[in-house]
Amino acid sequence: MAVTISTHNGSTVDLRHDKRDPWRIEEENRRWAEKHPGEVRIDTSKEHQILVDRGSLAQVYHELFDEALSEYNQKQIKTGHPERQIKNYLSHIQAEEGTHKSARHPIYEMITTIGSKEYPIDANLAKEILLEHARGFRERNPNLVVVCQALHGDEVSGGSILWHVHTAYIPIVTDQARGLRVQNSMKGALREQGIVGDKHFHTAQMIWEKKENQVLEEICNKHGLEVIHPQAGTKQEHLTVEEYRIKQQLKEAQENLEKVKNLPLGTTIVKKGRLEQLEEIERQFNADKINIDQMKRDQRAAAESMDAYLKAYTNLQKDKQDFDKLVNAAANKKISDLLDKALSFIRSIGLSEKFEAWKNDTVIEAKGIKR
Repeated sequence: MAVTISTHNGSTVDLRHDKRDPWRIEEENRRWAEKHPGEVRIDTSKEHQILVDRGSLAQVYHELFDEALSEYNQKQIKTGHPERQIKNYLSHIQAEEGTHKSARHPIYEMITTIGSKEYPIDANLAKEILLEHARGFRERNPNLVVVCQALHGDEVSGGSILWHVHTAYIPIVTDQARGLRVQNSMKGALREQGIVGDKHFHTAQMIWEKKENQVLEEICNKHGLEVIHPQAGTKQEHLTVEEYRIKQQLKEAQENLEKVKNLPLGTTIVKKGRLEQLEEIERQFNADKINIDQMKRDQRAAAESMDAYLKAYTNLQKDKQDFDKLVNAAANKKISDLLDKALSFIRSIGLSEKFEAWKNDTVIEAKGIKR
């Protein structure tokens, strides 16, 4: 039996969703129903389990970092730098989040999924495999402190239940020489677990995610399942966020269009209304695609205009330098001509000898020479 799997890691975490907070479920179902009338996103009659719940994020941060934070602050006071104290470590990390590419996040999450609409799997088998992987996660990753871990078999996607596990965790590194002795650090946590990568193509996080995926695949194989990778060997097109959104919207519209076309004859009125809605989505897609293409053309034109402007500005600067040289040369020549006329006038009135004597006396006084 063939099956697909995924182990997606990220820093966007919603603990209320993971823990099935009633208010959050109601909100998600309401938003889903606005876009998919008559459908439910989270079916509360289906199964879900909370495997680990250590409380709020703030509570876990106090448990993990307060001792190291107190040591750090005492050290800053002793060394005469009380202004370097950190009042709240969670707030400190939250303030850093998003400030630069390698900024830390307060919490991370891995979503482990098995099965898909195209490759469905028996619910009991999916649950057994996911639970085995989830229990092993805590053993394999001692530096990734699990805050919450939940098994979900109640989310509907494409008319099917996709079994998955949310594992929300905080990466910690210990025995640090700089800063807090115990810190939040994904790279440091994985390094202490023996996983080291490079800066770009094979980062520690990429290597770790691949290891977790391999573990999940091995568990599936042990249960007689063959894991397939539909995207393996394919060259995925790189899309901007906006292009990806439009492409996904068109895909959904086309799928719904096929469903609508196959509706029974008795639903003609509904069918017409939905067709008009889907056709409008498709028209909007084409318009957005044209706008994106126009934006790219405008960007290229702007870049060319900027190049032309810079070239013209450079030439203008050169012309100004040449002009300044001509002005200076003309000014120097004019001064020289005036001096020549003055000397000629002095000679013409018979004062040249007295002028020379006065000039020599002035030079001697300026140099401080005594006669």
